[in-house]
Amino acid sequence: MSFRSDSSRLLICSVVVLGVAAVAAFAQDEGTPIDVKLPKLEEKSDAGTSEEKTKPAVQSGASVKSTASANVDPELAELEEQANPATLKAIDLYIEGDVDGAYALFKQVYDENPDSDPPGTLIATLHSHAGRFLQMRRALEQSAEEYPTDPEAFLQLAGIDAQEGRYLETELLLERAERLIDEYPKLHPESTSRAAYFREEALTVRANLAERRGRYEAASDLMRKVIELNPKNAQAFWNLGYLAMKQKKYDEAEEAYESAAKLNPELWSGWLQVLSALDREDEIDEAVARLGTKEDKVKGANKKELAQLARLYMRWHKVDDAFNIVHKFEEQNEERDLDRWILSGWLALYANNYAAAETFFRNATLIDPTSFEATNGLALALLDQSNKEKLGQARVIAARNYRANPDSQEAATTYAWCQFLSGNTKEADAIFQPMMESGSLSATVAYYLAEIANIRGNTDLAQSLLTLALSQKANFPKRAAAVELGEVIEKQIKGPVKSDFDEPEFEESEPEEF
Repeated sequence: MSFRSDSSRLLICSVVVLGVAAVAAFAQDEGTPIDVKLPKLEEKSDAGTSEEKTKPAVQSGASVKSTASANVDPELAELEEQANPATLKAIDLYIEGDVDGAYALFKQVYDENPDSDPPGTLIATLHSHAGRFLQMRRALEQSAEEYPTDPEAFLQLAGIDAQEGRYLETELLLERAERLIDEYPKLHPESTSRAAYFREEALTVRANLAERRGRYEAASDLMRKVIELNPKNAQAFWNLGYLAMKQKKYDEAEEAYESAAKLNPELWSGWLQVLSALDREDEIDEAVARLGTKEDKVKGANKKELAQLARLYMRWHKVDDAFNIVHKFEEQNEERDLDRWILSGWLALYANNYAAAETFFRNATLIDPTSFEATNGLALALLDQSNKEKLGQARVIAARNYRANPDSQEAATTYAWCQFLSGNTKEADAIFQPMMESGSLSATVAYYLAEIANIRGNTDLAQSLLTLALSQKANFPKRAAAVELGEVIEKQIKGPVKSDFDEPEFEESEPEEF
């Protein structure tokens, strides 16, 4: 995986200059998972062609000098003006693959200003951004050993352990960090902003730990203390809204989310945050009921919020309402409107019009080649056209997305399904199998696994998976296909079961430029 120089510089500059918390946000699952424990997929001995090996997380030649990157992003330019030149050079060295050189420069900055972040924590931030999570943890552990009086590494390690369910380790690390935080003002009497950040972060990690243990009210009380310390902490208000949602206190959640949105314009308004959260929990009836009371909010929604509402409409079986929003976008005839093309692509996918979906998503990728939603949608449109060349293109796109988003179930699902359709069943099973064993499947994953189980003659498993997929209230593009597969399996159970799987007949065509 490579990462763009501009975005990486912006991230690390914000950490260096502003002290942005690395573990402040509570984790959220992608989509709506279905908890289930199911038998393993049958193992097959089919040999498949392995995909090209994953490239290094950081590629050489990715560096952009500060003057060039500053011309691209005004916010980046402002941060770079405040950052130490050695810090900027260290970022460039990391991007070029020289981790030791970057560490040495970060250390030089720290030695000149011991109130700055230790070098190991900055390297850990870069590792995290590059998806190198094992190296991230090692860098934090090294930082904790080298700088035992600085709370930063201990706080970040505690946050990681809380997310991963190691609660005893979290408590011990937090206690160590809190002792250091109490001593920090004595060691650095001139420091105010960093000491305040530590206090907020320690409370946030404690709130995260309480949330992970299901103690939502205690977690909420801790987040309120964070807000008392820093009333401008948008993430704290967002976390408070998230915790209110966990307790089904929807009005309180909306109020907290609204406060977060006022502090951070990039966030949706409170009412839309609540609707989106209800959608993630598959509380569709509650979401639709609340939407009925928000007519004035919908009328006053901005374009970004309308685009999200259209996505929700599609999942709530309100495709016509989604189309009305997209039609408004089309009437404005803005060729560079990313949401217009992405939403049109999703509508086409729901209608099983894969050729049209391909066109729409291609247009979206021309506007933003880095958009995961656009590129993943394009892969889905290509793989369903029974065309070998297009399936090959889909596999290339899906592989790239999977490397760039290794923790995304959506990216993994698309890539695994491409591999299976390409005949690389071992590679597909290697991705799908852990999803089965995790006991948490999205409706789309359950459908794909049902297809595989049926192909392998395990109709009982296929039926169980389809029941799971269709038990979810929310709509998904493969719902009609899941219903159709269920009818086919019913007929198979009543009649002779076809034991052999015929390879799909692909339409031959000249390869397209990609």
